[in-house]
Amino acid sequence: MKRLYVLTRSDLGLPYQAVQGAHAVAQFVLDYPDNEWKNGYLIFMAEEDEDELKEWRGHLQFDNDVVYDDRKQVPFSLYYEPDLDNQLTAIAVYTNGRMFRKLPIMGSDYKQPNEQITAPKFEQMKLEA
Repeated sequence: MKRLYVLTRSDLGLPYQAVQGAHAVAQFVLDYPDNEWKNGYLIFMAEEDEDELKEWRGHLQFDNDVVYDDRKQVPFSLYYEPDLDNQLTAIAVYTNGRMFRKLPIMGSDYKQPNEQITAPKFEQMKLEA
């Protein structure tokens, strides 16, 4: 079964990873308006940094016949963040996912803070800032 896999960078904060991943999904929909995905399964994965994403970009662009899928052309979209000097921040790939099985799910290494920020505490933080 095909799913839309989104590769983000774990060197970015978790909220920023989510936003960059959403941009990659939006770009995928723009690049492939007649895509098969149709807002189905969406899986966010994480790579270490931009260099790792660039390696994936290379595999997808130049070695597309050897990526692990049951067809030669794997549809994918790249997202470059203008506010980060156009760094590559996320990639969306429509595939069966075998090529990503060794990657961690985005946020799986995220450390939960010791204390949850509640709404009143958040308001207090804004007042102190």
